[in-house]
Amino acid sequence: MFRLRGGDGVRFAELLDRVARAAPEMRVRFTSPHPKDFPTAVFEAVKQNRNICKQLHMPLQSGSSRMLERMRRFYTREAFQSLCD
Repeated sequence: MFRLRGGDGVRFAELLDRVARAAPEMRVRFTSPHPKDFPTAVFEAVKQNRNICKQLHMPLQSGSSRMLERMRRFYTREAFQSLCD
């Protein structure tokens, strides 16, 4: 949720759509810390606006569940892959 001081909030998908429409000649690229932050509304904003880059950043830090556990990440490789799918 993006919120100006003292203003109403806007969800990321709506903010992304507004930015893309406000500057259609500009390429819009964004990254996300986790696939859970990609609700359907974000995919729809990407689909509806040609100037939003179509690549998604998927930040898996290791392909090994054992290494993820040692890094104190609270997910497994399999859980991350399932979420991405």
